[in-house]
Amino acid sequence: PGADDRNFTRGLVSSQEYHRGCQPGQYKLFDVDTPYTYRQTKCIVKYIYTITVQFLVGEINDPAQLEQFTHVEGIRPAKAIFLERTKRNSASVDNIAKVRSVLLYYPIDDGVYVSHHTVLLSTSIPGPVARIVNNFGSQGAAESAETVDLTRKFLLKRFGDTRTKH
Repeated sequence: PGADDRNFTRGLVSSQEYHRGCQPGQYKLFDVDTPYTYRQTKCIVKYIYTITVQFLVGEINDPAQLEQFTHVEGIRPAKAIFLERTKRNSASVDNIAKVRSVLLYYPIDDGVYVSHHTVLLSTSIPGPVARIVNNFGSQGAAESAETVDLTRKFLLKRFGDTRTKH
């Protein structure tokens, strides 16, 4: 509520300010020299499993390309931000084969609806993590709700409320 889809840019989504303001839980951000790129370490299972990923952030504004996303929510988004995993050292090998995310932005009355889709392909999951991964549902839902709350607060503080006052 109160957000404007024009405020969501690859510069914003790749900034440390954005991640510090919007991400819950345990994580660490790193300085990256590549434009529109961020790198973070995130705790997945406390004391057992963390992952470090680096993302290149891109932006899609072309109506023809956005039309391809119509099947997701039944309407064409106004904008899409995509994140693709990159590496500091492309020769290094780890158990994460691919990570891609897309955030689709739809203007609605008094704000923006964001639809976020992520695919992570891993070649293996450590044994202790694999045994408990099926119990992540409630943890993931709670973290998603906290992310929404933090993101709304961040956007209102950064850009103000775009809703008209009556």
